[in-house]
Amino acid sequence: MTDAMPITRSLPVLVDTVGRAQLGHHPGPAPRSAPLYVCGGLLIVDPFAPDLAPYAEVDATEGEGAWLPLAYGEDVARTLRATRRSAAKVPVSADDPAGRVLARDSAPWRPGLHHTPLARLAVLMWLARWAPFPLSPALLDIEAGTLLAALPDVVEDAEDTARDLLVRRAPDLAAIATSVLDRGVLAGEHWVAALLRDALTATAHLAEDLPLAPRLRDLADRACLEAGEDNAADTMDSELRRLIERVPAYEGTTLRRADGWRTADVDWAQVPPNAVASHEGAIRWRLQGSGEDTGIEVGVDAADQYVADPVGDRLAFRVYTPTRPLPVAIGALEHGAASWRGTARLREPVHPDRLHVDVYHPAWASPVRSGVAAALAAAERQAVRDLMVLRTHLARDDRRQLVRWAEIVGADTAARLTRIEEEHGLDPLTARVDGLVRAALAAAGNEPPDPANPQLASPEWRPTLAEWSRLRPLFPA
Repeated sequence: MTDAMPITRSLPVLVDTVGRAQLGHHPGPAPRSAPLYVCGGLLIVDPFAPDLAPYAEVDATEGEGAWLPLAYGEDVARTLRATRRSAAKVPVSADDPAGRVLARDSAPWRPGLHHTPLARLAVLMWLARWAPFPLSPALLDIEAGTLLAALPDVVEDAEDTARDLLVRRAPDLAAIATSVLDRGVLAGEHWVAALLRDALTATAHLAEDLPLAPRLRDLADRACLEAGEDNAADTMDSELRRLIERVPAYEGTTLRRADGWRTADVDWAQVPPNAVASHEGAIRWRLQGSGEDTGIEVGVDAADQYVADPVGDRLAFRVYTPTRPLPVAIGALEHGAASWRGTARLREPVHPDRLHVDVYHPAWASPVRSGVAAALAAAERQAVRDLMVLRTHLARDDRRQLVRWAEIVGADTAARLTRIEEEHGLDPLTARVDGLVRAALAAAGNEPPDPANPQLASPEWRPTLAEWSRLRPLFPA
């Protein structure tokens, strides 16, 4: 466990023996963090609080001047320069451990000019990896390219990457913009119209040699004029109900079903996005045969809108026991009708109560998590589901549902994390989920806002085009 991460608007500034500077508090490993490589360093945004100060590691002093004040404000940039000067005066010997902190200070954080596009870009990339339902790759690319086009001095090769994305998606963007503007879908959605306007303008500029460029500029002008009343669609209601359904907490990772099958959970960190269903208990398995001929049959629920990739998707399963360092069985999974299936033979007979079944992709495999690590991973997955439901309620501006969300999450996910924390030590995710519960109540007007918690009305929290399209489809029918 790591120390609890304070939610604050004052940033610690540290410089170590190798010249690396650290700003802020690291939110923890994925899916708790949204990393973004910037010129001369790494920026890590908290997807549970993208409007608050991000964490950064800055390796090269030459990379600081351009982007640091834009991301963190001049106070933090000035404090870092002073801290580097202090660190340079500290004697360092060959016996000093690498990474020893030589100087530290703190600075007030006020969001820099580029904080919002940086935070939105980091969260957009996080959504592509961790969202428990598929998002449109075209819309993700369009918005990423638009944000990158606005960050040429911050993200390395931003303009070239933006050009590649936007030129490739220019026909999609033209079709989407024409359809939504003709249908009046953006009436009253000024910020969505602004996103499309920026995307159209950036694409027309970066792809000025394309025959589509004049049409894109005309569409950008039309997007500027959008206004009217908002009529929210309800196309996500059934999916939201599935996401918000609570799963019972239990010890361990295997539940036994009455029909002889057992269930286990998928560790999202070990599979590609949108390959398997996002609910708990997505793995089903049972033993077949006996003695030396004992085999195992495994099924895994596929994501609702999964499209098979014959080259990239190669899921497999591993069967472990608590006392063996190596798996007692490994098998491949083949995608069929709504599920992945596979079989394997156990290297030795083992009682089913001692088995743990783990699903993974060879490119994403990591050590199996069991015990408290498995319980915490399950709580993390539920926190991600809760976050996605919250973002959808924000997109709808549904205050009643914000209150209901806060009640459910406060009684379930936050309480579960608190129990884990009480038994096994402090965990930053507990405070962050609790802060979101308070933030949702404040956004609904049920309690006063606390500046230490996320401010859900800030632009960093506005949904992406891909998320908004799930409420009201942007693509032409």
